[in-house]
Amino acid sequence: MATVMLTVLVLPFLSSCGDVGRARHVLMLADSLMATSPDSALALLRRDSAAINRCGKAERVWYALTRTEVEDKLYIPHYSDSALRRVVKYYAAGGTPLQRVRSLYVLGRVYHDMRLYGSALSAFDDAVKTESDDDPTVCRYKALACEWIGGIYIEKNLFDRALKSFLRAYDFALRSGDKASLVYTLRDIGRVYSYMGKNKDAIGYYLKASEKVKSSGDEKLFNIVQEELAAIYSEEKMYNEAHKALSAPFGHAENMKDLSSHYFIWAYYYLGINKTDSAFVCFNEGMKYGSIEDKSAVLLDLSNVYKKMGRLSDALECLEQRQHYEDTLSNLKQTELEDYVSNIEQKIKTDEKNAELMGLRFKLIVSIFALIMVFACASVYFVIWYRRKKRIINEQRSRAIELWERTHTDDVENILKQKEEIEILRSNLRSSKEENTGLLDRLEQMEKSLSEKNRQMLTEQKEIEKAISEFESTDVYCNFHKPNFNPTSRDFKDLEELLNKVYNRFSVRLKELYPEIQTDEIHICYLIKIGLKLKDICNILCIQPNVLSMKRLRLYQKFFNRKGSASEFDAFIKGM
Repeated sequence: MATVMLTVLVLPFLSSCGDVGRARHVLMLADSLMATSPDSALALLRRDSAAINRCGKAERVWYALTRTEVEDKLYIPHYSDSALRRVVKYYAAGGTPLQRVRSLYVLGRVYHDMRLYGSALSAFDDAVKTESDDDPTVCRYKALACEWIGGIYIEKNLFDRALKSFLRAYDFALRSGDKASLVYTLRDIGRVYSYMGKNKDAIGYYLKASEKVKSSGDEKLFNIVQEELAAIYSEEKMYNEAHKALSAPFGHAENMKDLSSHYFIWAYYYLGINKTDSAFVCFNEGMKYGSIEDKSAVLLDLSNVYKKMGRLSDALECLEQRQHYEDTLSNLKQTELEDYVSNIEQKIKTDEKNAELMGLRFKLIVSIFALIMVFACASVYFVIWYRRKKRIINEQRSRAIELWERTHTDDVENILKQKEEIEILRSNLRSSKEENTGLLDRLEQMEKSLSEKNRQMLTEQKEIEKAISEFESTDVYCNFHKPNFNPTSRDFKDLEELLNKVYNRFSVRLKELYPEIQTDEIHICYLIKIGLKLKDICNILCIQPNVLSMKRLRLYQKFFNRKGSASEFDAFIKGM
């Protein structure tokens, strides 16, 4: 009554506003009236529908959502989803969490009215997945969505899934703080336990729901819970408890289903206590208001009662009527099943596509990671190889310099000694005022000797170059460079003599570095020194390339007491 008075007081004020302002106030007022007085909310929306439709898209979408939800609360069925699909799309693009969850929930209710249970499940699932679980109103809509999901699963006899949905609804109802939602979820948990044949567990939840509803003071809701509890008591033949539960005052039923349930529960109670006449009266009253499903179930029980009474014609009539209802339900369930299966197939396809995308994403990540690792390893290997190569080259240079210095150390020392003496003599000459003919002669002799030594070194260098040139034109050298040449031990001996002559005791110096060198090993060194290709060396020595490579590696290690490459060994031999 207070809500209706508020509406009367506010309407004059709204008439002074523009269309947009009036539309917003009407819609806000209708939303607030929805829970307590849906009739007044619907009347208000119908009265201002023309003004609201002249407003922008936001007000029109709001109006469509509110009106559909109000009509749903008044049990007005809907047979088209076009308007609500536009509402859901609009709020999905930029609405608040409350607007999204509310629009999805109402869309699910529309699909349920159309008996498209697959689409309804999809809409309710999307509503539950909406973010913002901290908002009590959002949680209340999620609890309602879970309730309807559980109801659909019950119709499909999927009681385990229904129980999970109701338990989830109870969690959302606790977050919302709405006592009515808590009572309904406790009652529905009791219902599903009853369907599963666990009436003892069901009674416990119904009693919890009764305690909750007592504290809220909602007599109508208390009566609903008590009547369903009485039905379970009657099923368990606990007729005293059933009568006590049914003693709650029955108020005005919200819809025909509640009214038919009221009469049917009393009918089963009367059957249990053998008051058949009273039961028939209640059955007949309930049949006036019941749904097709309720009537079909009751007619089977009623037919069995007629059989026990011997009224076979009445029993047959009940069965025929029930068959008519079953045919109607079969057609409806076929549509429901097709939509349900279609929805499941769509979900399976979506899950498969998501799984495929995740697989591709994982493979791409693994491939990128592998490429990064390969690049990193290659970079590290290249740096290590470069540093090692540089170190080896520096070591070879140092050894070559050391070998050259050791070979020419006498000549260099003599030259340095003579230079020192010359400098001393020059110094003495400068400091002496008297000209010393003897010193000058000695100085001239030493300078001549030094010049002669330099000429000798140049001559020696030319002779070495000439000797190398002559060596390369010898029959021995040329024979070894001929294809398919098969040398004898005498050929190798001749080659050794020439190498020692041209390259300053080449074989002797090799044996100084590695006294235990074998004949075949020193032959390899000879052939490398004269510049034969590895393929020709293998042909001459009748060995495989891998054997030649292993021998070169072994010789390098014997010469330097550390591991090295075959190419490094070749460079060392050629530089001696």
